[in-house]
Amino acid sequence: MQVRGGVHGQNLYLLDGIPLYSTQHFFGMVSAYNPIIIRTAKLYKSGFPAEFGGKVSSVVNVLTEDAKLKDFSGAAEINVLSSKAMLNIPIVKDKLALSVSGRISNYSGLNIISLFGTDDGLDTKISLHFADINANMVWKISEKDKLKLTWFNNSDGIDVSQLDYGSMNKTWIDNRQQNVGLNWYRNISDRTQNHLLAYFDRYGFDFGQSNDGTSSGTGL
Repeated sequence: MQVRGGVHGQNLYLLDGIPLYSTQHFFGMVSAYNPIIIRTAKLYKSGFPAEFGGKVSSVVNVLTEDAKLKDFSGAAEINVLSSKAMLNIPIVKDKLALSVSGRISNYSGLNIISLFGTDDGLDTKISLHFADINANMVWKISEKDKLKLTWFNNSDGIDVSQLDYGSMNKTWIDNRQQNVGLNWYRNISDRTQNHLLAYFDRYGFDFGQSNDGTSSGTGL
């Protein structure tokens, strides 16, 4: 996404207030945001609110649905590229509830190429994969106070291995992000709410190549 001439890296992408560093799957064909659990999405192209900073082009602020305290519900969807499902479980009615959603790639069928070898000593195996999980737990402490615990796990990668006349060559590109956030909401009045967020986040990007047990790679 390009806003006002900026490049993709100049946009701030947020999920429940936590920055996302990898926002797409399968070379941009699938968003890292799972639509089955999204509550609101706002794009700021200018005049950013004071709570956002660090980027110069835009802010994409996405919030997920809170776990529902009363009703048990679920949903599932299958399309060409992915399968996704969501489950909402009230643990203590009107007090505590859990919501979990997940998505996994369908295009692992492309890996069927791995089933075929050649008679000339060459054999190539390709693995494409992505998956993500969103979960949140809501605890209604009182009429004014609410806690929301969020968890996000996102992974994406492509791995290629080739047997070349007895020599095994491997190449991989993989990234993963995991975060946990704790939100405290306190209603001051019908129109005013205080919100405190504390979170832990980890992102890793790994790429490399190996040949005959001798490997070279880089992990960030």
